[in-house]
Amino acid sequence: MKIYLSPVWRQRAQINLVLMIVFMVAPIFYNLYYDFRGWDWFFMPIAGLLFALVAFYLLLIDLRRLTHVITEEHQFTAYSVFNKKLYTLDLTRPVYFGIFNARQDLFYFNDFIALSNERFKFEDDKDWRYFIVRYDLNALLVLPYNDKTKPLMELAKWERIYEIPKRV
Repeated sequence: MKIYLSPVWRQRAQINLVLMIVFMVAPIFYNLYYDFRGWDWFFMPIAGLLFALVAFYLLLIDLRRLTHVITEEHQFTAYSVFNKKLYTLDLTRPVYFGIFNARQDLFYFNDFIALSNERFKFEDDKDWRYFIVRYDLNALLVLPYNDKTKPLMELAKWERIYEIPKRV
């Protein structure tokens, strides 16, 4: 089964990609349609390029959060957006986990679970707020903790590192 870290971040990245393409191509078509001459050929593509650079920057920010996990019988494997293998969690070895709540959008929070075969720690109680954007992609696997993923978890057999209090 393929599980995406967040459909919200995935949609936002797709929208940023479309915006980046549109704002790079739109000034060219605009100039061709209205047949502007002189400085318009210079400034319109530059304005489109600047907006595309901003959209590209926003896309780069989200690339780290566009991971997905392939679940198999005795292992979970995390992949990047470009299908580069990041981390494999062996379920036959000891598994350590931490459950935390993180912001996905301005008003949207979601529960996540961090899994590893090695013991990991949160530096302090406030670390959980930034954990989703700072964790080591090659040492931990992060999944949404929802109704779709809960049946895959054997939490009774695994060791809980820390459960972060939910946002009030």
